[in-house]
Amino acid sequence: MKVFACRHGNTFGPDQQGGERIFMSGCNNNIPLVATGRQQARNFAIYLDNNNIMPDALYANHLVRTWEMAVIIREYFLAKHGVEIPLYKNEGLLELDYGVWAGLTTKGESAETNEVIEKFGLEAWQAWQHERKIPVGKPHDWKMTEKDMTQSVTDFFEGLIKRHDDNDTIVAIGSQGSLTFINSLFTGGMKEAVEKKQVKIKTGHFCELDYNHSSGWELLKWNYSSVSA
Repeated sequence: MKVFACRHGNTFGPDQQGGERIFMSGCNNNIPLVATGRQQARNFAIYLDNNNIMPDALYANHLVRTWEMAVIIREYFLAKHGVEIPLYKNEGLLELDYGVWAGLTTKGESAETNEVIEKFGLEAWQAWQHERKIPVGKPHDWKMTEKDMTQSVTDFFEGLIKRHDDNDTIVAIGSQGSLTFINSLFTGGMKEAVEKKQVKIKTGHFCELDYNHSSGWELLKWNYSSVSA
């Protein structure tokens, strides 16, 4: 089974209600894609099509930014090939609840432009950004732990194995925070991912995984751009 785990497209821009103010957007910040984000969704669909890849199923969670991206991909294949790809709602790759960090600006790594650093310090910010260490308790109030996220992502991928055939191709749309924990599926886990600087996925980019019953999950691509491919 092949899985393309893709981060939703851009959510900040002049056509967004909040403008180009980039802020920490968690599972309670239900903001839509902007025009460039919708184009990223189309670009990903075109990438799949150009490589003769027809998804057997699409997955997204309830957030409009992930669901909209999945719908755009689905509509592309319906219009181009007349194929109605099944689209399932699943919360396994739902973005994290960033507690009181949510809504704070996150530009750069200085307190002048980054409100998270201003309020909670550079150490906490860098621990999350570069090592994916979730802050615990007060004053951060994040609503989950690293164990919770690892379990959620693991359950999602185990569910794919149970529901789909070995030869199926799956497209799953998620967010950067949750997609990071895909690394927990591989030998070396998050520790090795941090060492490889393999913790971030840009908007509209994707990871490609392959599953084999004898060897488990294998990572083929990380943070891959459908435009430059």
